[in-house]
Amino acid sequence: MRFMDKKLDCFIKDMSQRGVTTYLVTPWQYLLLRRFGFKMRPPMFQSFLLNVICYGFSFATVVGLLVWFIQHIVLGLIFHWPYLIQRMGVFLTTDVFLGIAMGCYFAAMCAREAKRLALPKWEDYAPHENES
Repeated sequence: MRFMDKKLDCFIKDMSQRGVTTYLVTPWQYLLLRRFGFKMRPPMFQSFLLNVICYGFSFATVVGLLVWFIQHIVLGLIFHWPYLIQRMGVFLTTDVFLGIAMGCYFAAMCAREAKRLALPKWEDYAPHENES
């Protein structure tokens, strides 16, 4: 288990030296899942579908909470509640499609960067032995 952490630390260091943005190497969703005990590979080594789910769900959740707050707190003072409840179906449908679209976009960015850097499989990725 400690090897995974050492390997991950070396991967993060290697990617920062190559100039890869931190959001593709260790996004907050990935760090949160690791904090909860999930020993996941970095996003550039995950499957496209898993990246779509992780990125899309987190994006849809954040946007959904933000829009819910705006609708119910800010607009709730202006409009009547029945109007907002009628619009909830449209809001949820839009949120799901936005989550899928953004999940596909970020997963494609990870796949493109992994291909550009010619990264091997995570199991074949060798951490550097000479740590500074």
